[in-house]
Amino acid sequence: MVSQLALPIEIISAPTIREKSGLAISSRNIRLDKTGKKTSEVIYKALTMPTIEQMKSEILNEPGFKLDYLEIIDEETFGKAKPDTQNKRVIIAGWVNDLRLIDNMPMGISK
Repeated sequence: MVSQLALPIEIISAPTIREKSGLAISSRNIRLDKTGKKTSEVIYKALTMPTIEQMKSEILNEPGFKLDYLEIIDEETFGKAKPDTQNKRVIIAGWVNDLRLIDNMPMGISK
């Protein structure tokens, strides 16, 4: 969108910094109690699964996590990935208690 609108903005990507559990570091994490933090670990577990079916199964088996979305997208277009998409990225969002958490990872990254 930046290039389409010719905005004078440079986008610099950087790797996600994670806690030892794999949870992406965020200022929102301080709002998680001990149980919420443990529940939120399912996000990273799901992101590192090899197939979308395994990811969904992992998420749906965590009763404290309410899934908002789990998709595999094309990193170039941000549209849904197709079988021939070269650079796939898994994106996920969901709720732990009243806190919405989001994360993403290139498809095929293992623990």
